[in-house]
Amino acid sequence: MVKIDNIHNYFIIALLFAITISTAATYIVFFFILIFWMIGGDYRKKLHVMVTDKLSITFLALFAIHLLGLLWTQNIDEGIKIASKQKIYLMAPLIISFFDKKYAKYAIWSFLCAMFVSEIYSLYLYLNFDIHTSASFPSPFMHHMHYSLILAFVFGYLISEIDFKNLMNKKNLFYLFFALLTIIVLFINKGRIGQVALIVVLFVLAVGKFRLSFIKSLAVVTISSIILFFSAYHMSEQFKQRVDNASYEFKEIVGTGKRSSIACRFEMWKYATQLGEKNILVGVGTGDSIREMTHLLGKEGFWKMFNDCGLGLKYQFNPHNNFLLFFMEFGLLGLLLFLWVVIYQFVIAFRVNSLAMVLLLSVTITGMMTTSLISMHLKYMFFYAFMTTVLYFDALDKNKRASKNS
Repeated sequence: MVKIDNIHNYFIIALLFAITISTAATYIVFFFILIFWMIGGDYRKKLHVMVTDKLSITFLALFAIHLLGLLWTQNIDEGIKIASKQKIYLMAPLIISFFDKKYAKYAIWSFLCAMFVSEIYSLYLYLNFDIHTSASFPSPFMHHMHYSLILAFVFGYLISEIDFKNLMNKKNLFYLFFALLTIIVLFINKGRIGQVALIVVLFVLAVGKFRLSFIKSLAVVTISSIILFFSAYHMSEQFKQRVDNASYEFKEIVGTGKRSSIACRFEMWKYATQLGEKNILVGVGTGDSIREMTHLLGKEGFWKMFNDCGLGLKYQFNPHNNFLLFFMEFGLLGLLLFLWVVIYQFVIAFRVNSLAMVLLLSVTITGMMTTSLISMHLKYMFFYAFMTTVLYFDALDKNKRASKNS
């Protein structure tokens, strides 16, 4: 029977199901979590946890730097739009302040359930419809890069949870089947970055799961990646097209002044670096990136790049690299704070002995190299904030149970 004082835990479990399915549903579920936080009392205790828990502090820092960046921006309206989007990172400390860690494993299972259903549906679309047609269906894993990163993480997590000494166990067999399904869907996905992140995942697993030395891990990952990618190239039309397109862009477009997906990224990285160097300590501020880019390129030049490169947001310049985005907006001080957040979250992962957290953070860093992943993409921002939190609580719960049994 569901106890009234535990309802918020069940909503958090539902939240982990919703984050990869629907952004609107995620907001709705979180609204109810906020209501239960407000009516649950113990505000002093909750606020104390929010400002003292080490993981909570990292998420508060991500929001705070955008808030501070409003102090030196000249376009306050645009800055408020950007800072408002980062409120997702306030949600993680709120959950940390009153989530019961014994429910963390159920939240992870809820997320995996959503992934399994979506992967089956994606494969169904791929096998029964034209490739280009299937990309227009409401299957999130067929069309965008940040979903491919989630798939890379899921594969790594499933492998990390398998006990290969007892492989015939039903749970282990199911996880192995689920992992193979995830790999298949990953290579029919349009996002290249998840396939790159898979190499990182394999290396982390080789070192963290199978305890191989650095040299052995490097050799195993290199050989397995060559076999896997060669097979995928000849078996997945989606993957083949992406590889061929990338090869064509590097050979025929990059360096010629023409624009393509890869060429645009190199160009935008250059401009973001130039803007950061103009205000090297504190950057252009939270809301001034479009304004400063227009000054740099001229109005006509900027809007031509905007249309050619598909920047999307009209209130924030997206250089497609999270580290350069922070340097551009907040200068060296902001970049150093951002690096501290990333490094300290790794430190926390090692302290609580969570290979799953290491996998998630490794995948996220890989994605941040070619996209402004945790600043622009709402679904991944939700995923990163809440999955990191749940994995953290799951590790704490496992450590607590292990200490009781020892």
